[in-house]
Amino acid sequence: MRARHSWDLSPDEAVRLQRELADEVV
Repeated sequence: MRARHSWDLSPDEAVRLQRELADEVV
């Protein structure tokens, strides 16, 4: 499980990571 450091990312990067994590769950 990867740690999410959204505060180090731009909004677009954070959204992309969120979508990747969502895809992993599904």
